Amino acid sequence: MADVLLSAQKVSKRFGGIVASDVIDLDVEAGTLHAIIGPNGAGKTTLVAQLSGELRLDSGEISFAGRDMTRLAMHERAQAGLVRSFQITSVVPQLTACENVALAVQAHDGHSFRCWKPARSDASLRDPALACLNEVGLAAKADRLVGSLAHGEKRALEIAMVLATRPKMLLLDEPMAGMGPEDSARLVALLAKLKQRFTILLIEHDMDAVFALADRITVLVYGRVMLTGSPGDVRTDPKVREAYLGEGAGS
Repeated sequence: MADVLLSAQKVSKRFGGIVASDVIDLDVEAGTLHAIIGPNGAGKTTLVAQLSGELRLDSGEISFAGRDMTRLAMHERAQAGLVRSFQITSVVPQLTACENVALAVQAHDGHSFRCWKPARSDASLRDPALACLNEVGLAAKADRLVGSLAHGEKRALEIAMVLATRPKMLLLDEPMAGMGPEDSARLVALLAKLKQRFTILLIEHDMDAVFALADRITVLVYGRVMLTGSPGDVRTDPKVREAYLGEGAGS
C-alpha cells in the first residue's frame, strides 16, 4: 500500500440543520488521482473546502504529509503544498494570462500584491509563469488578456496558477464544468500528464473523465461516504448505480 499523503478522519460540518459532511473518513495515497463523485448536494465541495482550509471543521482531524493541518488557515496549507482550484474560474480578466500566473508565483513567494511589478518587466515572475503556461498548453497566449480567452482556456489557466504555487497535491473542484467535448478531452489529457507528477483529488461530474483518470473513487451521498474503491468496484456496485450512476452506467 502506498503512503497516505492526505488523511481526513471523522470530518463533519453542519449548516444549521443541514449535515454537509457527516463523519467522513478519507485517505488519499501519494501518487494517485483520487476522485470524489456524488449527486448534487452530496457535500463534495464542502469536503474539499474543509480539506483546503476554506471552511473550519465542526469536528474531526486533517493531516497532510504527516503534519496536522486541522487548525491551519488556507494559505498555510497552500504553503505546505496542499492547493485548491475552484468550481468558478477565479482569474483576473483585466490582466494577461502571464500576469495572472505571475500573481500566483508572487503570492507563493510571500510578497505583497501592493508591491507587485508587471510580469513583463520582472523575469523572476515571468519565467516561472511562462513555464507553468507551457505545461498547460497556453504558452502561445501568455500575453493575451484573460477576458479574451475561451472558457476551457481559462480553466487551464487556473491550473497553471495552481502549478505556480509548487504544490505537492492538487485539489481540483469540477475543472471541466461548462466545457464542451473538445475542451474536456484536452483537459483529460492534461490531467493524465499531471497525475504522473502530482497527487490529485478531483471532484468531477463527467463520469467518462473520472473513469478514464481515477485510481481510486469515493462516492458521497448526503454527506456520507457510500463507497471507496477502484473504478471497477464503483462502476459495478449496485448501491452506487442506484444512488448515482444510474442503470446505464458503464454501458
